[in-house]
Amino acid sequence: MLTLVMAAALCAMGQTQQPAVKPETSDSTTGAITGKVINENGQPLAGALVQVRAAGGNGPGQMVNTNREGEFRADGLDRGSYLVMPSLPTYTPQLRDLATLQSVTHHVGDSVTLTLIKGGVVTGAVTDMNGEPVVAVSVRVQMSRDANGRRVANGFSVEKLTDDRGIYRVYGLLPGTYVVNVHFYAQYGGEAEPITVTLTSVEPNYRQVVARQLTLTDRHEEHTAFRFTVDDHGNVTSTDLVEELFVNDLLGKTS
Repeated sequence: MLTLVMAAALCAMGQTQQPAVKPETSDSTTGAITGKVINENGQPLAGALVQVRAAGGNGPGQMVNTNREGEFRADGLDRGSYLVMPSLPTYTPQLRDLATLQSVTHHVGDSVTLTLIKGGVVTGAVTDMNGEPVVAVSVRVQMSRDANGRRVANGFSVEKLTDDRGIYRVYGLLPGTYVVNVHFYAQYGGEAEPITVTLTSVEPNYRQVVARQLTLTDRHEEHTAFRFTVDDHGNVTSTDLVEELFVNDLLGKTS
């Protein structure tokens, strides 16, 4: 009888001294979105910047760069929907309009492939009546319509100053229609200045596609030089002269 009691006591002690096994736990509230950025030929793009931002959020979100294989990983993301937007100098998204790009969402756990294509490139010159370069003329290139012909109120816009050769250059243009406005950034005289503005397409080869004569003043008035269209391959496909300011085109006041 004594032996049975001692055995039972030892068994109970062994059970109380045995540490409890904790169940494995994992943080299921956060996760990652992974993927790869490639060009139109399927080749990886190293050094691309990928922005992962909560859909509907106002913050910048998380910024990550692709490695040599074009791969990226954004960790520590709360469960939800995210916009994943890649960028790389001279490249543009493959999607034909910004509205589509900003409406495609991804979720934690997704692995996505993002394609960037070479954007359109244009250059040109501003010269005076004698053919001499005019320096520090502001050249504004503003998207007015997307590739589907829809008006764009807040599309691509970039402003460049002509250099010491009177030259400006803009790259990374999405497919769509653009207007080119010019005005004096700095005026060294009080008189009106007759100028000539040209537009040159870079791809598939250099060729001047349009020229326009304007008269600039020192009142910082913007004058529209011309309008041009870029296709899906970055080529300038059409140009025309526009009499109105580019803001009127955005408001629907031009044809």
